[in-house]
Amino acid sequence: MSTRGTLLLAAICGALLFAYWGTGRIETERIQAQYESKKLFDDTLGEVTALTITLGDTEPVSAQRVEAGQWAVQLPHESIAANHPLWEQMAQAAGFLTNEREIDTQPEDLALYGLDAPLITVELVGASTNHILEFGKADPTQNNRYARLDEGPVFLIPSQQAELYYRTLDDLRDKRILSRMAEGIDRIKFIRHTVEQDEQSENNPQMQAINETFERDDSGKWHVTSPYEAVAHQEKVLNLVSHLQFGGASDFADSPENLSDYGLEPEWAIITAYNVETDEAQTLRLGWLDDSQENGGMYAMVDGAPTVFKVELDFVARLPNAPSDFREKRLFTGEVSNLTSIRYTDRNHAFTLTQDSIEGWKLTDPLYEDTDNLIVSLFLSHLKRIPGESFPPEADAVGLNPGRIRFDFTFLDGSSPTSIAVGGPVPDSDPMMFYARQDSGTVTTIPVVAIPFLQSKSFDFRHRRLMKFDPKDVVEIQLETNSIRYELERTEDRWAITVPENTALESQSDVTTLLEILAAVDAVDIADPRPAEDVMGLSSPTLLVRLMTKSGEGIGPFRIGDLTASSSRYRFVSVEGKKDVYFVDQGVLDDLREALSGIALAN
Repeated sequence: MSTRGTLLLAAICGALLFAYWGTGRIETERIQAQYESKKLFDDTLGEVTALTITLGDTEPVSAQRVEAGQWAVQLPHESIAANHPLWEQMAQAAGFLTNEREIDTQPEDLALYGLDAPLITVELVGASTNHILEFGKADPTQNNRYARLDEGPVFLIPSQQAELYYRTLDDLRDKRILSRMAEGIDRIKFIRHTVEQDEQSENNPQMQAINETFERDDSGKWHVTSPYEAVAHQEKVLNLVSHLQFGGASDFADSPENLSDYGLEPEWAIITAYNVETDEAQTLRLGWLDDSQENGGMYAMVDGAPTVFKVELDFVARLPNAPSDFREKRLFTGEVSNLTSIRYTDRNHAFTLTQDSIEGWKLTDPLYEDTDNLIVSLFLSHLKRIPGESFPPEADAVGLNPGRIRFDFTFLDGSSPTSIAVGGPVPDSDPMMFYARQDSGTVTTIPVVAIPFLQSKSFDFRHRRLMKFDPKDVVEIQLETNSIRYELERTEDRWAITVPENTALESQSDVTTLLEILAAVDAVDIADPRPAEDVMGLSSPTLLVRLMTKSGEGIGPFRIGDLTASSSRYRFVSVEGKKDVYFVDQGVLDDLREALSGIALAN
């Protein structure tokens, strides 16, 4: 095609595109003009500054805009907190209401349209005009409702627009428990009254009075600040804070005649929440408990508002259950995922565990390559659950500097190192208790049953399996016991005895059993300190095993020596390639001898 033809074709395409664009724009402008012509209010309405919603013959609910996006309820009670987003949505929607079609310019029988007793009546106060909009029943298509504005003609308005204003008082009120604490809570005062002052309440913590204050420091950590000073249980306090800020209320009763009907005169408990920065505070009073399954909860009210409501049973479960319930009692409160190292020391042992981002936990001082990450994780999980039981004065504690048992922790996020320590026994304690120090520095006591769990040595965090191999990969076995040497070879998946001569296997499964026993040998403990060689009997072992795999890898020798002097149940064991001497159960030797009984002299 010539240049002239190409230019002509491009011009034609451009003209077509322009015409298509122009047609679309004209159609868009036509639709926009049609929509504008249907709008119920012109620009004279301006910003809606007040709304009143009346549903049928119920009491009207009204509110005024006090600032951008903020509303204040006027009726039925000024103390009712407004659902700001919903009031704002209704106010903004007024400018988009439409008259779809005029039905009756001079209606004589409003009952035909359900407008003699309107379903919804909306009073709008604009910048310079006021209007009353009434909604009646649905038209036959159910897509629209009959309506009229300022007692004028009857027209159709889309049902969806009408439904926006069908709002009950419960819809229009802020149903949060504390409506003014959205900016945050950094102090809580909780008071629970004693039900009755008698011996029973003194012995039952759940009946005792509580008067405690909790405050958040600059780092975001919560503390008990009254009547004593201590670190608070972060999860418990944060759960309560979350429910106070965002928890919902239900079953509202405005201006009840008698607060004692709800257990609120006097109240059972008082919670005051503060935001120090905004100088905001709200007080919640709690009354009787309704534990019915369908609509259970606790009656409550907020100071300054004559409205009783119910808070959920889940909220009640988040309250302190007894004095010091929100105190942090655990020895270790750090995040396991944030740990970088753990240093353990006692009178006989010292070791360091270091967490590597790729390999996980490793014993680094002294260095071992067989750290069992699962055991470390389980230990830390249990450590986080050990609680202190009482909190004596610092002066009473003995043996905590540096401590009979001590753990030192460092953290990934660079936060200050912490430590926990176990000291001496508490005098005259029954059952026996020991002094301990939490990682927060507070002195506490722990029961004697916790001591064996805390006492550790490096071997506790190492793999116990002494030999790692797959029995199916083994092709040669050398075994010596009772001054007899056995050699076995596997050819084409069948085992044969090569030494001593004139011996045979009664069953191939005996060799399989032998290998499975060896592959599952776990050390019971480590011989530390290491005894003298003549004590262990490993130079002339009771049983010696060497293995060879099909890849040519040698495993062993694995030696079982004498019984330990302190126990007739454990024997000394060594494995080539491992520097330590271990203890194994006598049952290992018994099982191996049982498997060897299948080797007999050939006929």
